[in-house]
Amino acid sequence: MSRYLILILIILTSLCTNAFGETVSFYNQGRLFKLISPKGKNQKKPLLLLLHGCKQSADTILEGTGLKEEALKRDFFLLVPEQSAMMNNDHCWNWFYSFEQVRGSLTEMSSIISAIEVLGNSYSIDRTKIYAAGISAGGAMAHNLLACYPDYFSGVAIHSGLTYKTAENIFEAQTVLTSTDQKDPEYLGSRAYACGQTSGKARVLKKILIIHGLDDKRVPSLHADLMSSTQEVMSDLLDDNIINHSDSPQIYEQTTNFANGYKAFITDKNYKSFSERKILIKGLKHAWGGGKPISINFDPAAPSSNAFIFNYFNL
Repeated sequence: MSRYLILILIILTSLCTNAFGETVSFYNQGRLFKLISPKGKNQKKPLLLLLHGCKQSADTILEGTGLKEEALKRDFFLLVPEQSAMMNNDHCWNWFYSFEQVRGSLTEMSSIISAIEVLGNSYSIDRTKIYAAGISAGGAMAHNLLACYPDYFSGVAIHSGLTYKTAENIFEAQTVLTSTDQKDPEYLGSRAYACGQTSGKARVLKKILIIHGLDDKRVPSLHADLMSSTQEVMSDLLDDNIINHSDSPQIYEQTTNFANGYKAFITDKNYKSFSERKILIKGLKHAWGGGKPISINFDPAAPSSNAFIFNYFNL
């Protein structure tokens, strides 16, 4: 589908739904996208890309997280792509295929990036404030974007997700979730660094947020630790292109108690090129904290994942 046809579809949808303050639906490369557009079209506003998990839809994650209302209240664009059953029976993002873990055309990542480009030509999006967040398979997809498109995003939040290239085929995807035998961070970090370098463009990415439940049995929190170790390798390579521990982060740790018995262990690591915040939550399972109770993947009693994201990215 051409860029011009996409723009026509957006305009036609806008006429029916009032694009400013409403939801606009459009297709890009055969994939459905929903855009929550805030009121006011002159001042540039941030954009948050939201990636759903398996067996979810754009509507599911919008309702469960309550982010549609937050986007309108906080005045930022919210873009939500939807995976189709044609591409994956369980509506999972195909984060685990090696041919999807590249920067280029005809991948799921490229369809998302091209949608952002299209919207940037017709809406007042602040290109210096584009963020991504995803949960579970959407979290893994968010880390793929972090690795391969660091020039597009100022910050990426990975919620209950997995590291770029922890799985590179369907077999690994089926075994890697709960296995204690994971790939070496140097391998993962080197591959992530290499994918980001293929653009030849300057990096924009400055903030990485990891949110993970310590009671998550679906994707255990060891994946949050592996992700953090992988990013330590990335920072080392970004410093001087060599794995030699030349960039040692400043580390700050704190513990925060929340209502209903939840406790957050927060670790901030400040590298030369970017900052990372890892939040491990005791009592949280494989769920978005503070969401609406529409399924087991949203825990309204837990600390608000939205609040963690807004606070760290200043949304």
